[in-house]
Amino acid sequence: MSKLIFCDMNKCTNCRLCVYACSFVKTKKFSITKSRIKVLDKDHEVSVAVACNHCEDAPCVAYCPTKALENNEGIIKIHEEKCIGCGWCIIHCPVGAISFDADKRVVAICDICDGDPECVKICPINALEIIEDREEYTRKMHEIGLKTVKELI
Repeated sequence: MSKLIFCDMNKCTNCRLCVYACSFVKTKKFSITKSRIKVLDKDHEVSVAVACNHCEDAPCVAYCPTKALENNEGIIKIHEEKCIGCGWCIIHCPVGAISFDADKRVVAICDICDGDPECVKICPINALEIIEDREEYTRKMHEIGLKTVKELI
C-alpha cells in the first residue's frame, strides 16, 4: 500500500516551509529547485503543495528508457546511477511532480522520506497529511476541489 501526501488547499498558505524542509533533508540546501514537493499558487487565491502520486500504472516508470524509475511496493523510486537525465518521466508525469536536479544531472522525485515525510511534519497549520488509502486520497481530492471551485465562483 502506498502512502500519499495530501494537501488541503483551503489550509495551505503558500509559506513553502514544506519545500525548504524537503530540499534541506534531501540535499542539505534550502532551495525551491532542489525540493521534491512543489507549491503551486494561483493568483494568491489558491495554493496547493504537489508531490508524487506514486501512480499504480506510473507513466514515468513506463516511459523511462533506462529503467531508472521503478515502483517499489507502491513508492516510485529512482536509481540515479541509471538516470540519463532525458526528461521523459518529467514530460509524462500527470501531476508535474518530477523535477530535474541540474547539479547531479538526474531527476528528483518524492520518496515519502521512507514513510515519515519532513514536509508533513513541518507544516505549521497541518495542511499536509499522509493518506495510506488511494480511494480515500481520491475522495478527499474531489471533495476539496469541489469546495474550492464553489468558493472561487
